[in-house]
Amino acid sequence: MNKRSIEFINMPINLGCNRHGVEQGGSAIRTYGLNNIFHKHNITDAGDISCKSISELEKSDNDNNRMKNLKEILASDSILADKILEALNNGMFPLVFGGDHSLSWGSISGISSYYSADIGCIYLDAHGDFNSAESSPTGNVHGMHMFYLMGYGEKQYVDFYNHGRKVNPRNVYFLGIRSLDYGEQVLAEREKLNIFSTSTIHNVGVEKIFQQLAIAIAPLQHIHFSLDIDCIDPIYAPGTGVPEPDGLTIEEVEYLTTKILSTGKVVSMDLVEFNPLLDSYDRTLQVCVKLLKCIENNLK
Repeated sequence: MNKRSIEFINMPINLGCNRHGVEQGGSAIRTYGLNNIFHKHNITDAGDISCKSISELEKSDNDNNRMKNLKEILASDSILADKILEALNNGMFPLVFGGDHSLSWGSISGISSYYSADIGCIYLDAHGDFNSAESSPTGNVHGMHMFYLMGYGEKQYVDFYNHGRKVNPRNVYFLGIRSLDYGEQVLAEREKLNIFSTSTIHNVGVEKIFQQLAIAIAPLQHIHFSLDIDCIDPIYAPGTGVPEPDGLTIEEVEYLTTKILSTGKVVSMDLVEFNPLLDSYDRTLQVCVKLLKCIENNLK
């Protein structure tokens, strides 16, 4: 096994979900101890990306806003994208821990800037996160970033960080999806997005789903893997802000993570949406630790 240098980047952002708690996820992992998790690879704690909190913003900033806290989110995501580029230039594997999923606007922008927009993305999440500002029922940006990263919508948002889309929607694979808003359903049908729903995974079997995925990603060389803890059924991982019933089991997510990392194509990763304030008896913390150990054991 090749020893890799992993850079743990904490992104304590709660502006995308617009609620407290998720910004504390990285601190909970640090309290557990990174060195208690990572032994086979070198792990470096790169510290925190600077993020404002919703408690620092005036309530009026969120009123009648179709993309809540967008200015502050993109400011932090720009810093994250810079940090991703720095890590890659130093030969390190960026592992971004969140924080809410709006941080992927920064991580995928950074990866795309380094490898170009022919990257792939495997997105393991209960939600699609490809609402437009107009279709979003909440105005929360953690449900919108993939829409703009895939090149849809207003040019000013598509051109965040650098010009043009950051990832071709043909090269994005959504796994574990079980909750799409109406606008997302319309887009998914119109654009024929690659979606492997939770029900499909359960009906077909996780092994066969990965076989299909492996064939699909074979032409890709560089893949960003984004894992939202809410892909797991809340029975096992209750500590997340938008839990959806009938999710994947811990074993299914471990299997997918193991097989995806074992392809040797994954060059960066997000693990997001762990909210310690919503956890029960540290069950979700232990799931996060288990997934980090899975990354440790299978990263090529």
